[in-house]
Amino acid sequence: MKRILFSLSVLAMAFTASSQTIVNDDFESFNLGDLDGQNGWFTYSASDDHSESDFQIVNITNGSQGIEIKGQAAEESLRDCFKNISWDTRTAGNDNLFMSFTLQTGTASASANTFELGLYDESFGTIAAFMYDAVSQELFSGVYATSGGTTSTKYYYLGDDGNGGGAALTLAENTEFTLSLYFDKSTGIVALQGVEGQTTLFTKTYLGAKVDTDPKYVDFISYAGTGNTLSTSLFIDNFIVKARPCLVYDTKDDVTFSYSESTLCNTAAAVTPTLTDASVTGTFTSTPAGLSIDASSGLVTASSSTVGTYTVQFASNVDNTCDDSTTVSLTIQDCASLPEHFTSAFSVAPNPAQNFITVTLSDNFLSNGVITLMTSEGKEVETRIVSNNKEEVFNVSNLEAGIYFVQFADKIEKVVIQ
Repeated sequence: MKRILFSLSVLAMAFTASSQTIVNDDFESFNLGDLDGQNGWFTYSASDDHSESDFQIVNITNGSQGIEIKGQAAEESLRDCFKNISWDTRTAGNDNLFMSFTLQTGTASASANTFELGLYDESFGTIAAFMYDAVSQELFSGVYATSGGTTSTKYYYLGDDGNGGGAALTLAENTEFTLSLYFDKSTGIVALQGVEGQTTLFTKTYLGAKVDTDPKYVDFISYAGTGNTLSTSLFIDNFIVKARPCLVYDTKDDVTFSYSESTLCNTAAAVTPTLTDASVTGTFTSTPAGLSIDASSGLVTASSSTVGTYTVQFASNVDNTCDDSTTVSLTIQDCASLPEHFTSAFSVAPNPAQNFITVTLSDNFLSNGVITLMTSEGKEVETRIVSNNKEEVFNVSNLEAGIYFVQFADKIEKVVIQ
């Protein structure tokens, strides 16, 4: 699928920044029940008619956990759940925001509830949002923009009448939709994008009035209309926020890749990286010299590589990609002189760790051997001689925070001590 650039945004430089995920909540690890206080999510009501049961972690109909946003059953004040997206933690140069979530509509209802789902600045001023009317089941956009000489939150249709004009976009009941929001801080441009029933893509762009404004919060808001007597619900899942070096919108993932391990023995078999999008092609390179790597596939042959740590880069040749290159670190370790065993497979958990780590050997381990915990410089911290033991527990509470390695036979695993 070809990527689309905003016509008002020009890529005229090579970006050194790379997209970073600053929020990624699928809600699977959340406790069922009240949302308030879980993983930085909080709730608010404009008056005392708010109830914690209006914002719950529930099992939604697609089989996963998500947020239920329950509208009021009366003419009451607004209620919302919000989260600080930690925009100020982004890497320098990543001034473009991408936000995505799945919206599952509820059962068609005569409730006068409306819902606002969007991005806001430090004072909770609207940058851009999706608006959903529970009565008509229509989805609109709300953008802080200037029109007719007045700057305020403007509301627009998200549908199309087939002649280039605006029209209502009606969503089916009890159906899940993927919605995305994009914001270019430097220009104020925003875009709202959605996948209707996971098949038809719509994209609407606007010139917003929040130029040079830092986004601060995501907020899901419930309003009750005049004379309302009925309640209805929406469901939110798979919430993601990324900071990016440029503003490109489509349904393709950013160019990222990884190897199964970050440290390889020079006796190990060749390894090939996994790309997040297998349809993306490009070129692999590494620095400094010494790593045996295939430029097309990224396959690394450790046995013919020089021991050391390398930066591996993948540069995409797909037109108009935002993250057209990305890097990972890969270390080749000298394991040729280590004793051989029937197997050297093992795992280390937890990782990262604070107090203890447990090294678990594979079920088919049959021979004696030594497990070594060492610093990133190769200095030995502690060794354990193992026989028929399947697990060895190391106390790491007194170690300085940093990167360490666990070595057994011809395998090495990196562990982070916090």
